Amino acid sequence: MRNILIAIVAIILFAACVPSPEDKANAMIKESLTNTLFFPESYKPVSTTIDSAFAPYDDPVFYERTLRISKLIFTLVNYEKKIKDAKRDIAMYKDFLRISFSNADQEKLNQATEEYQEYVSEKERVLQKVQELFSELKKEVEKKPQFIGFKAFHNYNAKNNAGQMVGGEALFVFDKDMKQVMGEYDTGTDEYKAVMLIYQRLRGEETFEESFDL
Repeated sequence: MRNILIAIVAIILFAACVPSPEDKANAMIKESLTNTLFFPESYKPVSTTIDSAFAPYDDPVFYERTLRISKLIFTLVNYEKKIKDAKRDIAMYKDFLRISFSNADQEKLNQATEEYQEYVSEKERVLQKVQELFSELKKEVEKKPQFIGFKAFHNYNAKNNAGQMVGGEALFVFDKDMKQVMGEYDTGTDEYKAVMLIYQRLRGEETFEESFDL
């Protein structure tokens, strides 16, 4: 009986000494954030919510592939603006030539036309690449979710570059053993929001063109 009691006490003491998943997460989060904050000493944790992480959406590799698409989308938006500007210039120089012919205006019209054709061609090339990458992600989404580890949404307060105390939220992805950080994201950045928008489209039924009005 005595040996049983000793064994039970030993188990209880051992369990008390083993860090909980939340303790492990908070330790790694603190180490990571204090290496990136403007004023590490100002870091004050607020809350940590831990959950299981599943591929594809929680997989850092999938995130990076989606991020590549978001950057290409910004390129498409830029080309669309250039196309509109070139079309405006073409119309303007055509009007000038109707009123009075000028070699200078003709050259500007030719240049604007060449630029327009170039921008349209580049937009189509980038759009095709985006559609290919998007299709690849769709195939990953259709697969059965796979457990890859754990994730934690962490809220904290810290001083920004102006020395003001502000709140922040970060998402961390850990391996199955909770021994290393596989991914870290500031949820307040435009980059993260763009990736989340694409995730929403991947979960929906809209076509790529309808989703992003391209």
